[in-house]
Amino acid sequence: MWLVILVLAALLFMRKSGYSSDEKTVVSAIKDVTERFPAMAPVNTVSIDNTSARMVFFDTNNYSGAVIDFDNNGITPRKPADSSIAPYTDGAYKSYDEILNFKV
Repeated sequence: MWLVILVLAALLFMRKSGYSSDEKTVVSAIKDVTERFPAMAPVNTVSIDNTSARMVFFDTNNYSGAVIDFDNNGITPRKPADSSIAPYTDGAYKSYDEILNFKV
């Protein structure tokens, strides 16, 4: 009996007074996305900056992943990829050893 009382007292003293702003952002993002798209399940938070977050969700309808950006206004369109990084355009297949031993 005393053990139960001690555990309950410890839990009461260890409770947080409230969520931090990052936790509030993540919680509201998950709530907004899952209300709008019930088949989406949260997987991971990629990045968070004040009130904007980029999160990965799993779509249980078609078993695929989706990266969703979120801010104070709700779900925001994804920003385009950084075009300063040139894509690999050599169409010829190269083995791992050819790539590893490539010299400029």
